[in-house]
Amino acid sequence: MPDFTHDPTLQACMHIISSLSIVACLAVFVTLFRDIKLQTTVNLIICMSVFCDLFLSVAFAFGTTPLTGYDTNVAESIIPCYVQGVTIHFMFMASTAWNALIPLHCFLLLRNDGTADPNKNMAYYHTYAWGMGTLCTVMLFVVQKAKGGFIIGNAVLECWIASEFAEYRIYLFYMFLWIQLVAMIVLYGLVFYTVKSTSEVSSNLANSDAISRGMKRMLYKAVMITIGFAVTWAPASVCRILGALGRPVPYWLYLLQALTMPAHGLVDSLIFLVFAHTRQKPTYKQTSSSGNSEREAYGGQLSLSEQSKMAQQIEMNRMSGGGGYNN
Repeated sequence: MPDFTHDPTLQACMHIISSLSIVACLAVFVTLFRDIKLQTTVNLIICMSVFCDLFLSVAFAFGTTPLTGYDTNVAESIIPCYVQGVTIHFMFMASTAWNALIPLHCFLLLRNDGTADPNKNMAYYHTYAWGMGTLCTVMLFVVQKAKGGFIIGNAVLECWIASEFAEYRIYLFYMFLWIQLVAMIVLYGLVFYTVKSTSEVSSNLANSDAISRGMKRMLYKAVMITIGFAVTWAPASVCRILGALGRPVPYWLYLLQALTMPAHGLVDSLIFLVFAHTRQKPTYKQTSSSGNSEREAYGGQLSLSEQSKMAQQIEMNRMSGGGGYNN
């Protein structure tokens, strides 16, 4: 089987796509922090996924460069490759976990009719995502200790789990990736079942039609990000399956992997930016003398601070006998 390590075409793809991903990821942070109205919970989850993708893009941008002068007998020579490999492994798992949390959050939001505090689960989300990254990285160190040597090395396109230990890529990462992809599909099935069986998303917010549009817009964005996630991981997954079956991986499949694996941050970021810059501007319209109002804000999505203010206003209207908001 030919060795494609340091192949100029593969490395050029890694460098170019990774560079584009870095720029796109940074654009997401700038956009999100400049506009507080975009800081909804689902966007913050996407932002954390993009944060992981940024680190992965930087690591992928180096490609196989850290392998230059790599010698397991010389401690100093393995440090660049080892740092790259551990970073990739941790962020692979954390990024996957954050993506799995997107449909979970959508499902929980629908189950609570959009009325629950949207920020209350963020601590659990952080614990899960960073905990999964930490768990898989610790497992990597345990396996390496059991093997009595370094298993991080030449992974053809970058420094990660070396090709001679390719089966551990499945045990230490791809198994978790595939399980979470299945979980995402199940969660989206529950989400769309809930949407179909529920006539209105929220009973407390201003206008059910506006909120429904906002929820649909959020779901479209979530589904597109998950589709992008699955597509960018498809070539790498096929490579792992072929390797597990003992079949050679063709060059064109490595080329697809070099194009798609560092592109996850680019895809996520572009989807976020398109939705951020095409959102519906807020409008306010007085509908009755009692002070009820109809609000369409950014497709019906409210930032965390806005939801808190809305809840307070609803309670004040109820106590004053104003009738609350129209549903």
